[in-house]
Amino acid sequence: MAYSQVTRAQFRSLVRNQLGDGTLASAFWRDDELNKVIQESLRFFNLLTGYWKTRVALPTTAGTVWYSLPGTITSGMRMSFNGFPLRPEGLYNMDFGRNGWESETTTSGGDVPTRPRYWVIGGLNKIGIWPADAAGGGGLVIDGLAVTPILSSDASFLDVGQEDMNCLLDLCQHIAAFKEGGLEFKNSLESFKGFLAEAGKRNAILKRCATYRKWLGLDLGRQKRNLKEADEAVGAR
Repeated sequence: MAYSQVTRAQFRSLVRNQLGDGTLASAFWRDDELNKVIQESLRFFNLLTGYWKTRVALPTTAGTVWYSLPGTITSGMRMSFNGFPLRPEGLYNMDFGRNGWESETTTSGGDVPTRPRYWVIGGLNKIGIWPADAAGGGGLVIDGLAVTPILSSDASFLDVGQEDMNCLLDLCQHIAAFKEGGLEFKNSLESFKGFLAEAGKRNAILKRCATYRKWLGLDLGRQKRNLKEADEAVGAR
């Protein structure tokens, strides 16, 4: 994977080339319009693939269960406490499977562990641990999705692989073609499908998503099949 750095100005120039003749593209799409197209494509790409990731460290507070994530991270994916990995668990399972879990700490005794063992997602920017660290001062390390880079000026740099750059340009073409409408926008759907196919390679979970499969037309054959037998008959079929 060959990574390269491109500025927003260079990115915008590539988008204009993707849209066709540079002179015509310059007359039809203003720079600020294409800047917004680029930013929207980056956010959509990050949403589908989780391309940009980061790691943050949080100190534990004595007896505290819930912690707020800093603004640099949008969602946690993995978590550890003092170097020991924590197992993910659902909030529903904790609430209905262990009554009073939010009041338990590492010194509660009984069957409660002496160090945190599980982590729970309470919201996009909220995570919890069980049991809570009674002493405090421990180290939580969270690996998760980073906020999508914002290209605030033409000199802003973006680090991205060449193959990912190609699918981003396909998405930019589709988004920008919405302004043209008609046949131009319809034809850009093939570029959108190309982008989705590349996104699916980075995030295999997408391929099990009904909306993703609908966008790519993967289930058209199944949808056209008649699920009811036309001529029923007695005996073996």
